[in-house]
Amino acid sequence: FGHRLANNGNNQVMGSPLKGIDVKLGKNPGGGCAARTTTDPNGYYQFANINSDNYKIYVDIPNFGMDSALSVTINGAQTIANNNYYVDSVRIHVDTTQYILGIKQMENNYNQVTVYPSPTNGIITVQSSADINNMAVYNTIGDLVMQVKTTNKQEQINLSTLPNGVYFINISSGGISSVKKVVINR
Repeated sequence: FGHRLANNGNNQVMGSPLKGIDVKLGKNPGGGCAARTTTDPNGYYQFANINSDNYKIYVDIPNFGMDSALSVTINGAQTIANNNYYVDSVRIHVDTTQYILGIKQMENNYNQVTVYPSPTNGIITVQSSADINNMAVYNTIGDLVMQVKTTNKQEQINLSTLPNGVYFINISSGGISSVKKVVINR
């Protein structure tokens, strides 16, 4: 995916654009694909000659979900071009804070978070290079199933009361939020 966004303290430096990424324009509501394109070598993309309607823009990278989709309304023959997105190690984000164009990748070098083992029989360890403030465990439909507050850089969590399945842990540490996937399989 090219270069990445590095977070060194409070300074963020944007990496190189991502080329060859599928970008889709879906009807809203309805979801049918109205147009499809890919990013060029500079990470730019556009949809031209789109009929008047409501749409959502989806960035399609295998194994990466989107945190949200950008909604657009087209009135007449307009061009939609280069709405901003960035990619971290878990998902694709609509970028409302950076003045960038295209699709870029972000990497958090300032705060490394590790969760192991996965799959697990119930007990996991969460390690961070910064103090962990909060951990929230969600099931696959987004329900909060457990929350843990701590001030340690390493914490064990007992998930043995949860049924087998896939869970996502949102870990807040060092002013940064990371999401890790854990599989419980007993």
